[in-house]
Amino acid sequence: MNEKNIIEGMEWGKDVFQYMKMNHAIGVETGRSTFLGINGPKGIGKEILIRKISDILEREFIYIDYVDWIHKRDSFSESYHENAVAFINDTSIENGFYCNGINCFIEKNKNKKNTIFVFSSSAILGANSPISSKLRMFLYGRLSIFEKISYAKAVINVCQKDLHLEKVEIPEAVLMYIITYYTKEAGVYSLSACIRNIYEYLYMNNSCDNGGKIVIGKEQLTNILGNEKYVFDEMIAKKCLQGIGVAWTRWGGTILPIEMLVMKGNGNLLFSGNIGNIMQESINVIFSYFRANYKKWGIKHNFFIKHNIHINIYEQSIYKDGSSAGLAFFVKTICTIKNISFKDAIAFSGEISLEGRVLRVGGLKEKLCVVQEQGIRKIVLPKQSMMEYQSIRGEIKENLIVYFIDDVMELKQIIQQEKR
Repeated sequence: MNEKNIIEGMEWGKDVFQYMKMNHAIGVETGRSTFLGINGPKGIGKEILIRKISDILEREFIYIDYVDWIHKRDSFSESYHENAVAFINDTSIENGFYCNGINCFIEKNKNKKNTIFVFSSSAILGANSPISSKLRMFLYGRLSIFEKISYAKAVINVCQKDLHLEKVEIPEAVLMYIITYYTKEAGVYSLSACIRNIYEYLYMNNSCDNGGKIVIGKEQLTNILGNEKYVFDEMIAKKCLQGIGVAWTRWGGTILPIEMLVMKGNGNLLFSGNIGNIMQESINVIFSYFRANYKKWGIKHNFFIKHNIHINIYEQSIYKDGSSAGLAFFVKTICTIKNISFKDAIAFSGEISLEGRVLRVGGLKEKLCVVQEQGIRKIVLPKQSMMEYQSIRGEIKENLIVYFIDDVMELKQIIQQEKR
């Protein structure tokens, strides 16, 4: 059994492999089935990982779309082969798995056929609590830049050997450029395709016939991959010096540059930028807090009665929702009213309560990754997220200054320290 390169470039899957390996041995001995779930954004390679593990364990791999499984699970349960790995993928649904169907299926199949059932979800929460009590759940975030680079190098090695192009080199800086301008994903599917396209282009055009070494540069990418597919606004971090929000997305995370305009009026809040109901409620909580605590922040008592405030988030075609941007909206509001800007860009993530508590947020790895990619070096997070922060790999946090707070009043010291 060759385990060395089971997840080359995808180190996040080692615990899944060890768990499946253990249950493979137990299943062979007892005949019992195993049930596990993998939760993570689309594109991080969940199916690839399970296929590789199936090969190493010498088990048949069976792919099943979750919607098909829901309609036919009783007939599916009769067709599974002994020693197979059944991968049930939720590619067609948005909110994770339905609890009752899985519970019934587990009860019906737990003692037969020595099959490993893997339920894969890309919804942010994946499986709910009742399901989690039945499955061994593995939760993963998006791949970091370092993980993507590692995986890209593994793909390069394969392409070099398969196409006999060992003398073609793609430098790490060019890989970074491809990730930034040609892909928008939590994982590596598009990145893998870009790398294969480069090597196939060189092979078909006999670019290596002279036998010399070829180093791919940025200037060659347009000819091979076409024009850049995504805009990376390097000025956002430099311009948004009154607080930047960060958000979890299905492709792995994004920043939320917030625009706020204060004008004379009668106390209305205006929203634009395709902001969802939960985010609007979060903003309403913040303004209710300010109306009740205006003295603490040095705001005139009638300010919110005599002014309208328009809040906008860039990229209006993209729907945005959730409460974790509350802290960013809070800081943006006080900085706009008091005409404060920071010396450096600072990102903020945290839910705000009516009492001014700063509450835990989800998708922390995705948020830290996007902060790192945007060149932002400072971030303010809830104290409740400290344990999750400590569990994240060191290179993602490298050179990052993090403030952990429990109450919005702690922002006063940070604002005083960081303002221009």
